[in-house]
Amino acid sequence: SFENVVPSRNQILSIHDEDVPIMIAANKSDLVNERQVSEETGKNLANKFKCGYIETSAKLNKNVKECFHELVRMIMKSKTKKGKN
Repeated sequence: SFENVVPSRNQILSIHDEDVPIMIAANKSDLVNERQVSEETGKNLANKFKCGYIETSAKLNKNVKECFHELVRMIMKSKTKKGKN
């Protein structure tokens, strides 16, 4: 849930450095009328944490593959960046 984003990020960063790729996947985007967190709020948190953000729906198979593909791109970019330092 959205409430777990900050503690999960903190847990990840306690093990890894600040440059570890993180993607916030807002699931159940198909439940528009039951939405509790706005897309803007999710994007703002992602911007604050300098991580990725995507709206997904496992039920509709919307952006599920794209989420994983984007995370892989972020990982590859991070590895390339670290290799240049």
